[in-house]
Formats: sequence, C-alpha cells, structure tokens
Amino acid sequence: MFYKLNTVVMKSITILFTLFFFHNSSSLFSQLPDEHSSIIVHLENLKNDKGLIGINIFIEEDGFPSDDKKSFMSQTFKIKENENTFVIKNVPVGTYGLSVLHDENSNLKMDTNYFGKPKEGYAVSNNIKPRKFGPPKFKEACFKHEPNDSTLELKLIY
Repeated sequence: MFYKLNTVVMKSITILFTLFFFHNSSSLFSQLPDEHSSIIVHLENLKNDKGLIGINIFIEEDGFPSDDKKSFMSQTFKIKENENTFVIKNVPVGTYGLSVLHDENSNLKMDTNYFGKPKEGYAVSNNIKPRKFGPPKFKEACFKHEPNDSTLELKLIY
C-alpha cells in the first residue's frame, strides 16, 4: 500500500514539475531578443552599373575572401542604376569577415590577370588592403555583427 501511494505521489510531482517547466520556459523564451539582423553594405567607388555584386560572409579563414562555396552566407545582387547599397537580411549575431566582388562580366567569379591580380573591383570588411603577395588576412577583416543592423562602408579596389 505504501509503495503504491509513493508511486502515485512521485508521478503527480513529475507531471506538475513538467507542466510548470514548460509553462514558464515558453514565457522565458518569448522574452529573448531576436538574434538576427541585417548587414548593410555601402560601396564607394563603384566604377559602373554593369554586372553583379557578390557578397560573401565568412566565419573562418578557410576560403576567405573569394571561395563562395566555403562562405557562411553568400548573396548576389544585380546592380541597378546608381545603386551602391546592398542589404543581407537575417544574419545571425557573430564575428565575420565579409568580401565583395564587382563581377562586371557576370561570370560569377573573380577574373584575374596572369599573375593573379584581380581585374574586377573588390573590397573586404574593415577596408583591409591586399597583402603584397596575396589576399587580405581574415583576422584583420573580422567585425562583430550585433543584434542591431551592421553598416559597412567599403571602398572598392579596381
């Protein structure tokens, strides 16, 4: 008899605890701030309205700045006349390196000369310049994206 009573009490306590937890946790989670916001990219020095703008967001050095297959997020925009602002929506809060390509011939890749120097316009976050023999370093290009929208003013290099 005692065992049966003890089992019923334990089941009741378990059910009450479960109901209490789920009721309170749903109200706790609904109070969490939205952890996604937009990254707004303003481009200076956009040479013309030809082609596409490709923007890649990286979370690690591997592939930075030009391998869109290794990027965390990638978006391509058709350039409209006199447009120099591009918005990537719903980006989670985090630390990122961002790269931009003005793909003038719309072939979805950065065209380079015989020595590997880019023929098309490009930029990376923090306006980091390329090294003497290679692309900019990921660590130098990193910026912190917060719950509020991030605005980057980048100057394209041609």
